[in-house]
Amino acid sequence: VSPDVIARNKKNLPSRLFEQYYLAAFVDSGEIFPCFRDAIEGDQLHFEMESQLWLMPEADKLEDIVIGADWGKKEDYAVFTAWSVKQRRMVGFMRFRGVDYISAIKNLLWFGQQFSRLLQVWHDKTGLGEVIDDALSNTELPYEGVVFTNKSKSTMVNTMMLAFQRKDIHLPNWPDMIEELDAYECSFSEIGNMKYAAGDGFHDDIVSSMFLGWAALEEFAPSTIEVISLDDLENMDLKATDFKAADEDFYSWLGKG
Repeated sequence: VSPDVIARNKKNLPSRLFEQYYLAAFVDSGEIFPCFRDAIEGDQLHFEMESQLWLMPEADKLEDIVIGADWGKKEDYAVFTAWSVKQRRMVGFMRFRGVDYISAIKNLLWFGQQFSRLLQVWHDKTGLGEVIDDALSNTELPYEGVVFTNKSKSTMVNTMMLAFQRKDIHLPNWPDMIEELDAYECSFSEIGNMKYAAGDGFHDDIVSSMFLGWAALEEFAPSTIEVISLDDLENMDLKATDFKAADEDFYSWLGKG
């Protein structure tokens, strides 16, 4: 494996995967978001009721918002997290349980209306989420249903893991979120597949909503291409040999007409 490939993947892979694939490390089960606290900002949020709602100041002026929605099942919570694509931060959340799916969808509609421009909602349509997916088609919400498979979940978790590693994500000081991120673990099935879920006795609804929202954010984030002008090239410390091979190829092609 070339050194360039190793250097590139050290930058682009979560640290636990780089250690596993390139350093032959035996990565055991355990916490997978070890550096998330670097992303926490602001004073700790406090809630007196089980249902929780928080919106960033002047949320109604925020544009380019995406939402990750994880639907509660039985004793689980339904959680919506809103993300600013431009600011790369969580700008609102809503957490509740004990309501029917129609009421939950109405809550999502209300939550999305709190922002100036909503780009899309990514929601978990695994299992009973198919019913919600059908119901959402009767609303004006822009949405995309995501089926959780081991592969799709792993991809989304690793994307958010890398964002924490790069300090590219900003979060409110939400105690329940912090508890879930602490408790979220990687384990292995009997056939060696990695599984992501909360530890025994903990919920993972917030984390599921987060990586759905973050995946949507990455989908809508603008791609950038670095363009160097001729004036910039004149000021760069480059040697003629850097262009020699390219020049030879170009003139060879030009000579062939």
